[in-house]
Amino acid sequence: MSHKALQLCKQVRRSLELSLMSECADELLQSMTVESVEPAPDDKHLRATFSLQDAEPSLSREEVLARLEAARPVLTEGLIQTISRRKVPDIRFEVIKAAE
Repeated sequence: MSHKALQLCKQVRRSLELSLMSECADELLQSMTVESVEPAPDDKHLRATFSLQDAEPSLSREEVLARLEAARPVLTEGLIQTISRRKVPDIRFEVIKAAE
């Protein structure tokens, strides 16, 4: 991974963490951890992996992904304000359980 791509992934990770904690009204999203942000396959498309710490066992990954998708405008706005690029990369969300 290039230095530029690595720097972008770090910026995006920090931005997502801040947006989840301070901008999202959904308590489940506020409790999630950003595990990683990686190019997928390049720095125009990123994969952000989130983990659920203390989620309800009955809550499916699809439900959590739907909540992340609902929060996408807030997360994107945070990216626009914090990363130094003309275009915000497209982000694909993934969710894992904390023990995985």
